[in-house]
Amino acid sequence: MDKISEVLAEKLSVAIEVLELDQRAYHVLKRAGIHHISDIITRGEVSILNLKNMGPVTANRVFSETAKHLDIPVKELFGQKTVQAALSCEERPFDPLESPVTILDLPFSIIKSLHSQGVFLVDDLLRLKAKSGDGYGIGGLHTNAVRRIYSKLNLYFSRFNLCQDVLVNPKQTDAEPEVLISTIDLGVILLDLMRNKRASRIIELRGNLLWTLEEIAKEVGGITRERIRQIINQVHERVWGNLNVLMVICDHFEERARNLSTKPEGKNTTISELARQFKLELPDDFNLLATEKELEMLIAIIRLLVIHEKPWFQELLKKRWENLVDLICFSHPPITKRDKVTKFLKEQKEKNKKVSYKELALLILSKEKRPMHWSEIVERAYRFGSRDAFNSTALYNSLMNHNDLFVRVDAGTYALTEWGLDQVDTYPDIISSILKSSRKPLSVEALYHKVNEIRQVKQSTLLMSLDIHPRFYKSLEKTYGLRIWLPPREKQTLRTPEWLVEDGDSYKRLEHARQRGYDVDSMVRIDLE
Repeated sequence: MDKISEVLAEKLSVAIEVLELDQRAYHVLKRAGIHHISDIITRGEVSILNLKNMGPVTANRVFSETAKHLDIPVKELFGQKTVQAALSCEERPFDPLESPVTILDLPFSIIKSLHSQGVFLVDDLLRLKAKSGDGYGIGGLHTNAVRRIYSKLNLYFSRFNLCQDVLVNPKQTDAEPEVLISTIDLGVILLDLMRNKRASRIIELRGNLLWTLEEIAKEVGGITRERIRQIINQVHERVWGNLNVLMVICDHFEERARNLSTKPEGKNTTISELARQFKLELPDDFNLLATEKELEMLIAIIRLLVIHEKPWFQELLKKRWENLVDLICFSHPPITKRDKVTKFLKEQKEKNKKVSYKELALLILSKEKRPMHWSEIVERAYRFGSRDAFNSTALYNSLMNHNDLFVRVDAGTYALTEWGLDQVDTYPDIISSILKSSRKPLSVEALYHKVNEIRQVKQSTLLMSLDIHPRFYKSLEKTYGLRIWLPPREKQTLRTPEWLVEDGDSYKRLEHARQRGYDVDSMVRIDLE
């Protein structure tokens, strides 16, 4: 970083109190969690304009005062050089003593009184307390106001499992405050972010369960969707205000997420399992007080940032926590706003897609690259294990009925049509030609002898073709004929010959074939040619 950039970064790192802002502009920035001038730059012009109660006039005032402080033209305020300098300020190691006193969430009147005494940072407040001896030497403030200041200060340091009294010795007026952060208490941080159980429940339902605002309103009760939206926005603002602390935690988990995301189970886990894994991954040298439930809430907050796509999160942290955000978005229920998640889910859907019998036969023949008997194809398809229930007859019917894909090259043997092999007649075709020649139904014995003159066939195979294939019917005389010979059922009378009346069981098999989706009419129509 050159000398000019160092000067710019130094000016950006100071608190917004140095700007000559009116009370309205100051409060709008404070409620949005903007405490340093670098925060204004990293948020971006559009994000500042979209802040609640931030009108164009107020925003222009903020921009002009910021540019005046940085000694640059307003048009260069959000230029590449300024933004890079602001981002470098955000990447500095977190020091709780360097936070502005506005982070203590004190009334404007108290903040104004502290500023008048040169107190802009937490560090300044501790020095003032050390010089006072008794700890209550803040001039111009009532005792209750001073107690309120130190109550907020104690709450602030409780996030790090410390009391501010141990940081300085009141008897040593020249004592230098020491940074002695030993432990970060995630529970205290979350309590400050949520403020109450209702807000915690809303964040959990929205972030981890992906409920809609309407569903949350019904679950919580006595609250509107607009109020839920306001609560979520308030949590976002507090997250921004506590970003320095959260970055310390999430930067640690980013390293762990990089390892977890490479494991197969990393993309197929629940949020509770992920929180449990994070808890187990905490090393002894990283002092974080956090339960699994608190880690689940931290995950809910990060998921919430992804869902609502806050500009500052997209610009500042999305790339910084890329592995962590991906891992959290993959957890069930997954957040499909991430392109990686959408692609992964699509691949999983294709992988778990139920393969049809036609596709199974096509896959096996393409892999073997040779004609195969249908029983062998059935055996390979069954071992493929792509279906919960397997029906060998359905696969055989797929081989027979998809002439555009499969060709019968021998008895029960099939090949792919694209191989260009000659097709042999199937048993139904042979039976049909025999019946057309006889012009009347025949018994099983007669058909068996005539078919064997053309091609060897087992009687059981012949019966299966006669009983199952819709092209044939079984008459009351126990003979078999072509279905095209049958007169419509409504036109059949007592005078209709028995060889033209279909047996009841034969008709039931026909109806069963229709219910299973077979195009019976097209099959029967073949015999008209």
